[in-house]
Amino acid sequence: MYCVKIVMSDIKNLTQSEKLLLAELCVQYAPVIENKKTDAVSAKEKEEAWIRLATEFVSCGGQRREWVQLKHVRIHCRSCN
Repeated sequence: MYCVKIVMSDIKNLTQSEKLLLAELCVQYAPVIENKKTDAVSAKEKEEAWIRLATEFVSCGGQRREWVQLKHVRIHCRSCN
């Protein structure tokens, strides 16, 4: 699995428009990233989906961020609702 050490001081907060963009992209990739399976094949598919999501996030006007950062933001946003 891809490992990235995240230094919290290096992460800029997402703007409201970036949060909305992330939510829209997560809906698009939901069948893969919300899959409950934990086997190696599913984990690899989820990682690849997050990488594609991060690439699309930047191409749609979001600031460049690692896919792991976007995943953590998504998890945090879901736990707050």
